[in-house]
Amino acid sequence: MKKEKFVALLIILMMITSTIAFAVDFSDVGGYTWAGDAIGEMVSLGHIKGYDGGVFMPSKELTRAELVTIINRMNGLAEEKLITFSDVAENHWAYVEIEKALAKGYISGFPDNTFRPDQPVTREQFATIINNLYELDDELQTDEIFDGNLIADWSRFAIERVIANGIMQGYPDGSFKSTGKITRAEGTVALYNIIKSGLFARETVGSGDSNVGGLPGTGISEEEQIIIDHLKSVVTKMKSRVIPILTTDLQVESANIIVASIEKYLVDRDYDISGDVQEAKDLGAKMTDDEKQAFKNAITGNILLKELVTLNNKFQLLEY
Repeated sequence: MKKEKFVALLIILMMITSTIAFAVDFSDVGGYTWAGDAIGEMVSLGHIKGYDGGVFMPSKELTRAELVTIINRMNGLAEEKLITFSDVAENHWAYVEIEKALAKGYISGFPDNTFRPDQPVTREQFATIINNLYELDDELQTDEIFDGNLIADWSRFAIERVIANGIMQGYPDGSFKSTGKITRAEGTVALYNIIKSGLFARETVGSGDSNVGGLPGTGISEEEQIIIDHLKSVVTKMKSRVIPILTTDLQVESANIIVASIEKYLVDRDYDISGDVQEAKDLGAKMTDDEKQAFKNAITGNILLKELVTLNNKFQLLEY
């Protein structure tokens, strides 16, 4: 890990202190001063390319095929997984890149056995992919999103995280426009922000099942995504709100077990939490009635009902 961080810092230092390896002179990016540096750096690094005629097409919608190609290049992905999508022929320009993306598990196909490589990526799909693929800081908070009431439950946590971590941002009016299509300029800036942040992809991401649909561009089902979002939110609230107000060692130890277990489960969906559940219950059995009630009050008073339902399904808190 220390070596990886050193390499990341070295890359960033080189980008800051050296000139760009070769000039990037697209004829259509002059009006995109906010994206110019990111486009230049990403092209210089070989992560993204322009089109014939010396154009970048910054306002063009970023497609699923383009996105996986860029992400694969950024992370040096090489492992491939055989695909059988009805709409991706072997001569498709991104065929191998789609195989790599599926092998990593950060994107999936649709229930009708299609991948839809040329379909534009929405901003909520983009945010979800980034949140699933990279280790973002769950402790950071974001300002209220103007159109937050229009954001779907399955993508809310991911959107909040990518904004809080400085990967994506909203529009001048405070909106995020989650269902809007992300452009090549927007996508390039967001992906370049990942590089500047020195983030690395997770070792294990999603299911990687190429023939199982779900949320477009996430690699997991909508139901699973909602559970993941709930558990991530629970971890954040347990650390920032619940644990600080607990007053006994048994309460704190039990809470820490729950948090650690959820974090392990979020990294590895096959992780068996049964041992952690029993350990937490054993501690709960040692609490006095007042301790138990205070423990439950601290949790129920700081975590949303829908998140509590998910948490109880995992840890059976009602049995304490």
